[in-house]
Amino acid sequence: MVRVLLVVLVFAVGCGGKMRAHKPGEIWLASIVVKGNKSIEEDDLIPGLALDRSRRDGRAVDPYQLSLDTKRIRGAYQRIGFFDVKVDAQINREDNAETVVFTVVEGPRVKARVVIDGLPPEIPKERALAKLELKDGDPWDYELYDDGKEVVKALIEEAGYPHVEVDESVVTVDRAAGVAVASYRIVITGPRATFGDVKILGLDDGSILDAAIRGRLTFATGDSYSPRALAETERSLFELGRFSQIRIDPDRSKLGPIVPVTITVTLASRHEVKLGGGLGYEPLTYEARVRAGASYVPADYPLWTFSVDSRLAATVDHSFADFEPKIRILGTAQRLEMFRPRLIGELGIGFDFFTVEAYTATGPLLRLGASTPLGVRWLTLQAGWSFTYLSFTDLDRVLDPAFPDPANPDPVTAIRRAQLGLNRNQRLGRFEQTIAADLRDNPLEPRRGGFISLRVTEGTPLAGGAFSYLQLQPDLRAYVPLGRMVLAFRLRYGTILGDVPVTERLFSGGAQNHRGFSARALAPVETRVVNEVGTISVLIGGESFLEAGAELRVPLGELGPFLVGSTLFLDGGDVPNDGDDLDPFNLHWAAGFGMFLKYGAFKIRFDLGHRLNRTTTDDFVENTLLFLGVGETY
Repeated sequence: MVRVLLVVLVFAVGCGGKMRAHKPGEIWLASIVVKGNKSIEEDDLIPGLALDRSRRDGRAVDPYQLSLDTKRIRGAYQRIGFFDVKVDAQINREDNAETVVFTVVEGPRVKARVVIDGLPPEIPKERALAKLELKDGDPWDYELYDDGKEVVKALIEEAGYPHVEVDESVVTVDRAAGVAVASYRIVITGPRATFGDVKILGLDDGSILDAAIRGRLTFATGDSYSPRALAETERSLFELGRFSQIRIDPDRSKLGPIVPVTITVTLASRHEVKLGGGLGYEPLTYEARVRAGASYVPADYPLWTFSVDSRLAATVDHSFADFEPKIRILGTAQRLEMFRPRLIGELGIGFDFFTVEAYTATGPLLRLGASTPLGVRWLTLQAGWSFTYLSFTDLDRVLDPAFPDPANPDPVTAIRRAQLGLNRNQRLGRFEQTIAADLRDNPLEPRRGGFISLRVTEGTPLAGGAFSYLQLQPDLRAYVPLGRMVLAFRLRYGTILGDVPVTERLFSGGAQNHRGFSARALAPVETRVVNEVGTISVLIGGESFLEAGAELRVPLGELGPFLVGSTLFLDGGDVPNDGDDLDPFNLHWAAGFGMFLKYGAFKIRFDLGHRLNRTTTDDFVENTLLFLGVGETY
């Protein structure tokens, strides 16, 4: 598998470039070289040159393009404060191959001095200067200076001034002192303002959706004017999922103290059909998944969504002998703005059929829940109740007292099966609460920030169940940008106190958890000795788990429409049978290397993990596993 992957990548790279044969006597540009550059790397200069396109196309040097590229390099240096830079160019020729050599003499780089004039009295100058990325004494950078104009303007508008301009000022350079003065001259043409009346277009006045929009406004008539409040309102209205287009227009045409707001919306489709699927590769199994669903929003009840979701998965071992199907069909009714804005309620009724290592479980499920933000967008609370009633069939032979002799069932195995609860149907009722703080810059592809959640589950007869237990699962993730790279961390823990239903036992391993083990393979096993067969075992899961991980994600470049990158990772974890046996200083550790391809938001990963300790064999290959995954690991 690894060899096939390498061949595919090498072939793709080989086919990605152009090759052009040169005619006899034809002159062509072979290479471009930059010398003397210390502050800007050659790889950042050459791709922006017109001559680089000539080189890729196999053409000769155009003298006019050469003069323009000389100015481009000089301009690149002047933009970051090297105002005395000198750039010379010459053409060297060997046979018919030309080499262009740019020689750079950088000279000194000036420092910045920042001046802001015309601030309103509500904004201290120190506060405005602190918002700017370009600071006094920093090396000069025109890009940071230009970005600062929008920063200053936004700061003043957020203070309630909708009529403000930052005058285009000339940067003054004192070469003798080595200083460039960045001046921001502010012109405020109107008074401080408040929000006026809000008009909603595209809906009937007083309709359910009209009221829902007004309930999600993050500002009210009379509040101080704020662009941030307008942006937060737009985001909140899109989250309703009922509009295909939303436009929020503050009327700033009059220089008065009141800014009316018009919100124009276009209704989205009330019907939706979803189809999807995927394939997975694990060291021991293949997996195929199919998902289909449909949803409907009644015209007379636009805050309700009725949907059906069906999921089918099939896992088979590499010999195609052990087949494990999973089926879930779930119908849900969801109500937006239940009792108050941003409170979402949901009722679900469905059916489960799934096969795992030790058994097959079948039965109905029912759940009721609600979710809401807690004052701020990044902090949310989910709470609910769920009930399942499962019957167990197709027990693995390790847990089958009638194996191998139905006439003489094994009493020890019968006792163990009863201890696990596999000798009777399982009635599981529980209350669930999850609180999560999501501070990531992008939940799908985070580069900075963090995520913290705590899930608490109480199994109790008060919820209709036959078990009494408490399950805790905290999850902590952090992301640190290192230039174009990202360093990601994860720490996750879980434990069950009290009764332990067999379906709630814990497992680890796999492309998303611990890449030293196949999916669910990091877990305790039930072992039995049978005279006619020998020692046999099956995974049953544990009562606690701990996972720790670190991953360095490195983008390497583009390959056609794909972004190609690599990862270095370290995964640790353990799942003991008894929660008291979990030792955080004696985890299973695995390290590895991966490659990924990204197309838009879709990411596919190939990871190679190797166990570092607690191995059962010294064979390197047996402790090395290949995984195929989709999306980020965490």
